[in-house]
Amino acid sequence: LSLKETPDTIRKLLRFACKYTDSAQFFPLSPFPETEAREEYERKRIILSNEWYLYDGHHVLLKTDKMTPYEMQIADEWLSKEYYSLRHCLERFGRSPSKYSSLVIAVYTNLFHGISRVSKSRQYIKHLRYLKSIS
Repeated sequence: LSLKETPDTIRKLLRFACKYTDSAQFFPLSPFPETEAREEYERKRIILSNEWYLYDGHHVLLKTDKMTPYEMQIADEWLSKEYYSLRHCLERFGRSPSKYSSLVIAVYTNLFHGISRVSKSRQYIKHLRYLKSIS
């Protein structure tokens, strides 16, 4: 997800992804060292953390233009959960040329709670509280 996302662009992204893809991953930007992006974000002073264990693609690490870090984190979580909801999985299964892959994804994300495991971890909850406190 980019620094310019809004609730509207996130909803549009969901509609597009549900219509045209069989599988998708949605991640906030992770500004790794030794990249031009990292240097730019350091100049702009928008990096929220240098705790490397948070650089796993599941944690908002940057201040964004249109949403607070907390709102962005909640939006990212919502996007993944909604995309992999049983309803959307069944819609994709109905049109997918790869029925087996769609079925495996639906089972993993819904029966085994693959998506919600991240958002229930202590690390995620602690980071979410931190984002709320600075937003």
